[in-house]
Amino acid sequence: MHPRTVLWVVVLIFGICLSSALAQPISSPYKFPTRVGMPGWKSLNTLAEKLAACQIPQDTLQRLSTEALVQTCLDYPMFLLYSAYTDSLGGMARVISGFNGMQELLRRKDAGSFLVKKYLEYDPLAHDENWSDDKMGEFSLKLDGLERLLGHDSILTSLQADERRNLLSLAVDRFKKKVQDRNYGLFDAGSSAWLAGRVMIHEHFDELIAALKADDRLSDAMARCMLPGKEEIDEIVRHADNFLKIKP
Repeated sequence: MHPRTVLWVVVLIFGICLSSALAQPISSPYKFPTRVGMPGWKSLNTLAEKLAACQIPQDTLQRLSTEALVQTCLDYPMFLLYSAYTDSLGGMARVISGFNGMQELLRRKDAGSFLVKKYLEYDPLAHDENWSDDKMGEFSLKLDGLERLLGHDSILTSLQADERRNLLSLAVDRFKKKVQDRNYGLFDAGSSAWLAGRVMIHEHFDELIAALKADDRLSDAMARCMLPGKEEIDEIVRHADNFLKIKP
């Protein structure tokens, strides 16, 4: 074989191998090169600079498995920014609009299933009593943020009916665990109750739909994920318990 021909064959094989390697799915979460606590983070002076530094390269983003992408979104350095807004749902919408990882996740048809799987792993009682207030606060806010993602229309729509029922059962369980733990407040318990309500709305549960139509305050609170007090929170959970009894 002519040397030039051999060279072209080698180049062709190398190109095929490289292309195959680049097309391989990525099963590990993306490691953000710049994040809170790192020297480079301190040099980012504006929100726009921080958002830009946290974007995932497009070729990497497309190859991340959905399971890896879910964890990547929870690891996103600006994930807890949603909690800085009075309207936490509006805050989460801003987090989504500012991060290409979140936008990609909401496009994945299997995102809901993997988010439910992650929610199952997040036990509200799985924290250390020796944790600092900051660490406990981050843990609870991440769990609340996960609940806001699970309550997103596109996520709930992507789930099968049995998956939504399982999610409802998990939300009620998380609510009850938060209530019994002094490290969680009304905001945290309300987050789980809100998710339970969102699932029932997607299931067209007549009992809850009637209650929302009869009570503008409760309806508005559900629309904004801002259940105003214990009475409203307990009402949503009561409807959830009834749903689970009727549809075991």
